[in-house]
Amino acid sequence: MAKYSPNHVERKFEAYRVASEQLDDLKRSERFFDKEFKGDDRETHLAEVRNMIDQMELMLDGLTAPKSIGILNRENSEAVVKTLCLMVNDLRKYFILDRMITKDGILALAPMIIVTHSSLTLEEIAICFCNAKKGFYGEDFQRMDGSTIMKWLKLYVEEKQFRSADKEYTKECNFKAGQDVGRVERGDSMEVLLKKATGAALVMKDMQRKNSKK
Repeated sequence: MAKYSPNHVERKFEAYRVASEQLDDLKRSERFFDKEFKGDDRETHLAEVRNMIDQMELMLDGLTAPKSIGILNRENSEAVVKTLCLMVNDLRKYFILDRMITKDGILALAPMIIVTHSSLTLEEIAICFCNAKKGFYGEDFQRMDGSTIMKWLKLYVEEKQFRSADKEYTKECNFKAGQDVGRVERGDSMEVLLKKATGAALVMKDMQRKNSKK
């Protein structure tokens, strides 16, 4: 995980979210053309939509499905607590300080991290801890206890919020300038896929409107 940057992880998670939502829309279009649409070009539309579904599913196979520690905690609380304890213990082995968090302190800290930062993923927490090892959050601390680690996570979240706001601003500027929204990791650009899927949805809505007038 150390080789990944926060932006890298966030881009992968955002790409997965957008692709998942678009896949749901495409599957609704597929059901419409398969069950409701009666036009002569039904098979053509159905083939196009199914081809786009295949592209999107292929894309999702190459992307990472993000799960926050809050979700992981609901699925398997013991496993996520154990993982967090191992991650904090790795920090304890890395730093050489007189005042160091104890094993009991780690056990008490893990649930606190889950409650306070339930929206973070394990990948993001790993990056935060890696940043701490590199001195991104200061090198002059004299201890590594629960409050120090919680401060690092707080700083990471603040940086994440700043990155998110900056991305939204950049996206808005690019949209106004008519520029592409960026490329996914393989295949068509996300903008191209969105346009294709939107076109299928528009056809479906138009057919529904015409059918309602009959």
